[in-house]
Amino acid sequence: MTVGADGTAEPGRAGGDDVGTPALVGRDRELRRVADALSSLPRIPALVLVEGEAGIGKSRLVREALARAVPRGPRPLVALCPPFREALTLGPVVDAVRQAVPGPAGLGLSALAGALRPVLPEWSDELPPPPPAPADASVARHRLMRALAEVLDRAGIGLLVVEDVHWADEATLEFLVFLAARRPDPVSLVLTYRADEVPADSLLLRLSSRPSPDVRHVRVALGALTVADTRRLVSSMLADEHVSTAFAAFLHDRTEGVPLALEECVLLMHDRADLVRRDGEWVRRTLDEIAVPPTIRDAVTERAARLRPAARRVLLAAAVLADPAPSAHLAALAEPPPGEPRGGHGTAGADGHEAGGAGDGEPVAEAVRSGLLVEDGAGRVAFRHGLAARAVYDQARPEDRRTVHRRAAALLEGTHPRPVGRLAHHLRQAGEIDGWSRYAQQAADLANASGDHARAAALLLDLIAEPALPAPSVAPLVAKLPLLAFSGDARRSELLARLRGLLDSGELAPGDRAEVRGQLGRLLRHLGDYAAAAAELEQAVPEIGEPSFAVAWAMTALGVPVPDDRGAPALAGPRPPHGRGVVAPGARPDLAVRRPDDGAARPR
Repeated sequence: MTVGADGTAEPGRAGGDDVGTPALVGRDRELRRVADALSSLPRIPALVLVEGEAGIGKSRLVREALARAVPRGPRPLVALCPPFREALTLGPVVDAVRQAVPGPAGLGLSALAGALRPVLPEWSDELPPPPPAPADASVARHRLMRALAEVLDRAGIGLLVVEDVHWADEATLEFLVFLAARRPDPVSLVLTYRADEVPADSLLLRLSSRPSPDVRHVRVALGALTVADTRRLVSSMLADEHVSTAFAAFLHDRTEGVPLALEECVLLMHDRADLVRRDGEWVRRTLDEIAVPPTIRDAVTERAARLRPAARRVLLAAAVLADPAPSAHLAALAEPPPGEPRGGHGTAGADGHEAGGAGDGEPVAEAVRSGLLVEDGAGRVAFRHGLAARAVYDQARPEDRRTVHRRAAALLEGTHPRPVGRLAHHLRQAGEIDGWSRYAQQAADLANASGDHARAAALLLDLIAEPALPAPSVAPLVAKLPLLAFSGDARRSELLARLRGLLDSGELAPGDRAEVRGQLGRLLRHLGDYAAAAAELEQAVPEIGEPSFAVAWAMTALGVPVPDDRGAPALAGPRPPHGRGVVAPGARPDLAVRRPDDGAARPR
């Protein structure tokens, strides 16, 4: 491990091989059930249903189960249902057959195979003539399904895997029901889907609710990984090396334990050199925010686009609040701007119909039905995943974000006690500098009083680094900084630059300048740069003015021996002219020290 100039660990990257494919973790029971069902084929036909939200690992589970069972079982065919706006008739199965079966030659198909000509035109030269067109369209569809099932039989395919069945067209679902109902040789099925996206009238529910007694029926619902499983997954991507508990908890909190989101986040942080090795374990450089991986962003965008404008405003309100909130609060924050119709800009939905307004569609309920938001037992609503909230927030217009933050602050100011930390956050994002400064200082005072110096330092540093705050307003904030909280902090260089900038601005009064310079000296001394610290403290002493506790501290610090480059004791800085600022070892300064507790001058 190498350490950078700021004292933090440098990225432990040797190249692109540091991050590997994650292991399948937390799925032992589900994998065993699916693999056991597939291992019984073809003796006992099976219907396996695997449900779970996007990215939860349905496809990975099926692949692992197939790898265990296929050498002993029938040939599988894997089909994928794409999210087309207008699905193709039997498209998923036909596409899978096209890729797995080179052609009809040698299959010994019956005359019924002529019905395949419309869906497999490239086979036309080798298919029988098309059957006479029936008067009933349902008869033509039945012929097509029988012909496609014959291709599966003759090609030796006894197991059909169809992924993302929630997107399947009606004809594909009918074909699956047809295959499951065939006797005496039903085709075994493995189906994956998102339960929250299956329509109430879907034929998939017929399959899941009416299992045949002669078919082994397995249904597994995949949930989120635990923090312990999250740690194991991330470790498997990093050559099975140790992963810090804080890092695992951080990732779990942001991704809710969704494996795909975890994998994408680790890859993104690795690419951005945000993963470091410290004390023999992998950690993140700073545990604050995390970027939204493109895969997650695109999935959230696609789902949000299906909602009406009023429901999309609810999503933004939930993203701004971040914490679970009552539906009434979300509805208040999601009101359209004055002068704008409650239905937004009249945007058409995915189905082409004009979107309704906030009053006719219960936008909060619509946002919950989308699966992006969830409602707890107390009626509070929030995003299911933190990354989904971040994706919605990042893609909103800046002016819309500021409006909702401003409304959130107004809402929270009416609560008791006021959540000063959250108020500071919302007012900052709304661009209200004065309000942000007021509440951030209150939050920092509370944090300092409770011993949370790291939190206080972060709040104050955000204010100190704000260029819109005038220098005289920043100086009192510098005096409050708990400098020890910056040990190992990545923002120390930012703080050093800001303090030096304040001193160079020429806008500080002498007393404020002395306070800022004194804090800069303390910080430099804490970081081990004793020469630079001495230079600042020597300048601060005459600027402080009358003898005081600050003068005594500065002179004492200057007189404390520190190791030089050879390890020998030396004074903190060069002895200035006339002995000012440095006290020789063994000497006692003749100062009147005004202590801050009683204000009395005590000659020494």
